Amino acid sequence: MSDARTDPERLRAEAYADSGNLSARISIYAYRDDDVELIPWVLGLVAWPAPGPVLDVGCGPGRYLEAVDGRRVASDLSFGMVAEAVVAAAAPGIQADVARLPARTGSIGRVLAPHMLYHAPDPAAAVLELRRVLHDDGDLVVVLNTGDHLSELRRATEAAAGADLGWERLTAEDAVPLLEACFSSVVVHHREARLLVTDPAAVGAYVASSESLHAERSNRPWPDVVDQVTTWAATEVARTGHAEIGMHSTAILCRP
Repeated sequence: MSDARTDPERLRAEAYADSGNLSARISIYAYRDDDVELIPWVLGLVAWPAPGPVLDVGCGPGRYLEAVDGRRVASDLSFGMVAEAVVAAAAPGIQADVARLPARTGSIGRVLAPHMLYHAPDPAAAVLELRRVLHDDGDLVVVLNTGDHLSELRRATEAAAGADLGWERLTAEDAVPLLEACFSSVVVHHREARLLVTDPAAVGAYVASSESLHAERSNRPWPDVVDQVTTWAATEVARTGHAEIGMHSTAILCRP
């Protein structure tokens, strides 16, 4: 069986046919213990406006592109995601694989690649393609999680599944050497917080939304996994008032 985390057809048809699963996962971050929003934080690390067109690779429903001005293009493997981004960001969109971007060499002023490199079958080839389309004076902004991201939730889920689910196929730590092979400057910015989740159903919804990516590795039916993790969260809420989960994401700024 192909790996659901990288299989293009399964990603398009199941995991990201639309933004439903992604939105369910994003919603858990509303419980963080600070008021720092990820997207403004990421975009605030670089100077705007961009020196040329902005290409958002793996654009999802367009949340990053909504927040920037100028010439913008949405790109995603999923047609459904591109369609949502086009509406949300009022920008043109293209359905494309990160390893085969329909852009001229050196034509893009800034490339955004948020939370998507782990879906590329060959991340090194994807990085080469991102470098190819980027202008020599441009910036690539990669967003990835570290290996300890959501560790409490992931341990609870793997215990319920009775299996190693391979949550982070490509971590920020894994990506840095690939990026350093193609870019002269690679700077990692860390974003850490605690999620203090008071609603166990939010934890269950996060795990349920991951079924298409991880259930094939589970030794138990996924609904049973969801139920057990929800129970874990409910126990934590009853014990301390919340289920505490650490988040640790990075924005990696790359320049040629």
